Amino acid sequence: MRKTMFIFPMLVGSMFLVLSIPLFIYINSPQPFFAGLLIAFFAFELTFLYRYRRHKVRFNINRLYK
Repeated sequence: MRKTMFIFPMLVGSMFLVLSIPLFIYINSPQPFFAGLLIAFFAFELTFLYRYRRHKVRFNINRLYK
């Protein structure tokens, strides 16, 4: 797997972290940092899953070699 597959999901996860912490502070969440980390982790995982599946389909990784 290439390193570039991790760059975009990391950017998306960090953006969600930066944007969700002030939101959870604004709504008076008891633990805004942990809630932000949870949201950022889910965003990272979904973005990585999307990119991995697209990569897998593009390069036909699941097919056996003939």
